Amino acid sequence: MAHTRVIVFICLQFISALAWTSVAQTKNMSADTTRLKHHVMTMSHDSMRGRRAGYEGEQKTASYIENQFQNIGLSPFIGTSYLQPFLLPRGRINASSYVIINEDTLRYLTDFSTYEVPEKRSEIESDMVFLGYGIDGPGKSYDAYGGNDVHGKIVVALQPSLIDRTRLGEPLNYDHMQLASWARTRGARGLVLLENNPGSNKKRFNSASYSEVYRPFSDNFFWISIQNGYAFIQRYFNITQERIEPVMKLTAPVRINTRIDGYWLKSANVIGKLEGTDLANEYIVVTAHYDHIGVGKKINGDSICNGMLDNASGVATMLEAARMLYSSQTKPRRSVLFVATGAEEMGFIGSQYFTDHLPIPQSQIIANINLDITGYYYKSEEPYVTLLGAEYNNMGDFIEDAADESGVRVGSNTIPSFFYRSDAVVFARAGIPSIHIACGLPISEMKSGMEYFMNYYHQTTDELYKAPVSFKIMAGQTETVARSIIKIADHDKRPVITSDLDSEKWMSWREAWGGFRMWVGGLFE
Repeated sequence: MAHTRVIVFICLQFISALAWTSVAQTKNMSADTTRLKHHVMTMSHDSMRGRRAGYEGEQKTASYIENQFQNIGLSPFIGTSYLQPFLLPRGRINASSYVIINEDTLRYLTDFSTYEVPEKRSEIESDMVFLGYGIDGPGKSYDAYGGNDVHGKIVVALQPSLIDRTRLGEPLNYDHMQLASWARTRGARGLVLLENNPGSNKKRFNSASYSEVYRPFSDNFFWISIQNGYAFIQRYFNITQERIEPVMKLTAPVRINTRIDGYWLKSANVIGKLEGTDLANEYIVVTAHYDHIGVGKKINGDSICNGMLDNASGVATMLEAARMLYSSQTKPRRSVLFVATGAEEMGFIGSQYFTDHLPIPQSQIIANINLDITGYYYKSEEPYVTLLGAEYNNMGDFIEDAADESGVRVGSNTIPSFFYRSDAVVFARAGIPSIHIACGLPISEMKSGMEYFMNYYHQTTDELYKAPVSFKIMAGQTETVARSIIKIADHDKRPVITSDLDSEKWMSWREAWGGFRMWVGGLFE
């Protein structure tokens, strides 16, 4: 009995010491704004050419991250290399491709560009069917499909503008991926998506290079996006904006002919490991994608989409958090993998490859923290984080505690679908508790989010000294991330999944990435 009391006393003392050490460790963390700025400047510099997946700029950025991992002291995770290479199926549409609607011929690089590939050679002649807002009805306030048979046809759907959503209510809060998924599920050959947020798309469409396409699929699902949907409807369906209803059916003929020249490119994930202590065989994975969209059309003398916020900032936050943890006197109990993912902009290809090709049993990965867009400045330099995916697990409790210690405000996520637009959803889909820290983008304040997407997202303006960034904010967010890692790594219990993913939102993104997406501009600008 005496021995038992001694053992219990020693165990309690050990646990108490671990808890005290973890608290002390997190309170002494401080991010270096000079380092953060250097990382962001380097990765978003013009010499990186927008870090388009598979090209020299992305490869140079991967080398930079690899060197940083080495300098910090992180170990390779796969053999002796920090790199996990993978291939990208790519293609380029032939200049002879066209879209014909009535008497109008839309020409490649004049009127449209492509984003996804059906087959190397595809031709379709069918009817376009305008179904209002294109909402697939069961259980929803609007049922655009109803008894309409769209099999083999091209669905035309109007994506509600912010004004429409305010006027008609929450049932219209569906993104373009969801609309594409519904069209595919109903057997449509494609979707013409009509967008109508004034000014939000023209800059974005003209800034990015969509001449290169990827992810070939054999089902020939075409996805066309028109930036002035009201003009499109009036021209081809003879109906004015005032007469548009959420549910309606109108038809017009369309003919689409494409030819794709296919090839392969190389990309890679960059992975560094911080070894844990008594639970070293369990891992927390911290991810941040380092690719961007590359070079596009020249606007105001600039054609490089630098991706300073998206996502040089997130990688900088990850690198500085890794340095802070490695430099700490006490190492985390669990090991931490820092993964800079490639080809996220092409449909989470790098993160999917990572989860599909783990050199360890997946059961040893206990959590994922994903970082995308940090340091975004909006009105105030008060550090701010939004947690996306917190409704699916209990990781939010750890991060909220870390944010409180870091003096960082935590906001609620009012647009749940954003979680499904990040690498985090790949881990969640694999059954790993995952959370996306949308650092510095107060999504709960819609005006801030729309300002970012309208003025900077995938544009040449996402560049240092053009886009609003605060390294003070980024430092607070970085400290929150580092403290969150420690709290999760040192806790006796693993994070747990508390609810299932929204399968409809997940499938809409996975299916939509398999579509054929064309950004149409010239005819309706």
